[in-house]
Amino acid sequence: MSVWDLLQNRLFDSVVLSLESVGWDVGTLGVADRELIALWRAETTITCTGFLSYLGKWGLGCCCIAITALEDIGAPIRAEVLRSMLNIAGPHLNRVGVESYIDILLSLSETDRLRLRRLDEAFGLCSEPLARLIVEHYGAAKFAH
Repeated sequence: MSVWDLLQNRLFDSVVLSLESVGWDVGTLGVADRELIALWRAETTITCTGFLSYLGKWGLGCCCIAITALEDIGAPIRAEVLRSMLNIAGPHLNRVGVESYIDILLSLSETDRLRLRRLDEAFGLCSEPLARLIVEHYGAAKFAH
C-alpha cells in the first residue's frame, strides 16, 4: 500500500464519519464531501461487486457525481469507463418491471453483459493514479484541519 493510498483512506474515513454524523444524509454535506463519498462508493462497490451493484445501491445521482468528480480531479479515463457503464445500463433504468440491478442485468443482451463485465474490470485497472489525484484535489483542505 502506498502513501497515497493511506492518505486517500484517511480522506475517505473522515468523510464517512462526517456522513455518519449527519444521519447518512448525503444532501447535508458540502460539495467536496459529496464528491468524496461518490468516489469512495464507486471505488469500493464497483471493484468488489460491479457497476450494477453500485448503481442499484447508490443510485444514478451518486454515479453522475462520481463521473464529474473523476473528470475534475484529472481522471478522464476512469470517468469515461464509468460513463460507458452507465450508457449500457441507463436505458434499462426506467423500464417496466425493473426494480433492482438484477432486473437490469437480466434485461441486457449477452453482448451488453460482456461489455459491462469488461468495463467493470477496466475500472479498477485504469492507469490513472486515482489515490494520488484524490489526495491532491481534496486533501489540502481536509489535512489542514
